[in-house]
Amino acid sequence: MATVVTGSRDELIKRPLFHCAIDSVSPLRWEVPALDFLPVLCKSNTPILVGSEVLSGGTAPVTLAGTIAQANAEVLSGILLVQLLNKGNPVFYSIGYSHVLDMTTAEALCSGPEHALIILANSELAQNYNLPSHSLLATDSKTCDHQSGYETMMEALMTVLARPTCVLGVGLVNVGLSMDPVKAVMDNELIEVALRIAEGIEVNESTISLDVIKSVGIGGNFLEHYHTLKHYKSSLKDLKITDRLSLGAWQKRGSKDMTIRAREITKKILQKHKVTPLSRDIQNKFGAIIRRAKTT
Repeated sequence: MATVVTGSRDELIKRPLFHCAIDSVSPLRWEVPALDFLPVLCKSNTPILVGSEVLSGGTAPVTLAGTIAQANAEVLSGILLVQLLNKGNPVFYSIGYSHVLDMTTAEALCSGPEHALIILANSELAQNYNLPSHSLLATDSKTCDHQSGYETMMEALMTVLARPTCVLGVGLVNVGLSMDPVKAVMDNELIEVALRIAEGIEVNESTISLDVIKSVGIGGNFLEHYHTLKHYKSSLKDLKITDRLSLGAWQKRGSKDMTIRAREITKKILQKHKVTPLSRDIQNKFGAIIRRAKTT
């Protein structure tokens, strides 16, 4: 199907439409489905996410250092397999999907401070090997609540500071098992905030503003100064869902919390967004591929 869309296998190799993932079966094992899958992917030079989803305390040591050491070994062995099949085949390094076992509930957690540290280790190890990395952004909460917000913000901030190459998980809830479009809209804003923090503070002659401070002087007013007009848009992040109104103005607009505001925006997006369909010729070719698959 990807070859149909790109026009030829050579074009697909030049411009891959997707990447695929294979995961080890911890501890320290690769099983037949993944091994059967690899040669097919490598024939098209498909980028492959080589991952480990170890469970700290279950399928890996309970200590984070031990979890990371084992996951690292599993991923490196998988990358070796890929390169043996097709030297130079693009890969992503990923231990960023590893989980921590909650001993009180027997749940595999995909958020929390421990997972945030694994996100950091994932990026640092990948950078050490000069490999692109892949990581997960998610929450263990089942809905868009305070827990969802703080867990996503914590992991989003750690992610942008660690700088993995690719991140999956916008809109994920329920330990990564469910997708919530409202949370996806909220996550978009949280990620923008995290990216703004990662930008840091720009310090140059214009931004440090010593001449402006002198010209305004003691007891002056910066609001009407041209410097403020020049810089205000870049100095304050424009956020769409976050409430910054006065209490009175917020009450006049219905006293809506962030989840309600995000839900309203989500409805507007779903009503207005139109996906451009593939051409009729490509759709017909897809139909033929599906019919062949059903008869083999």
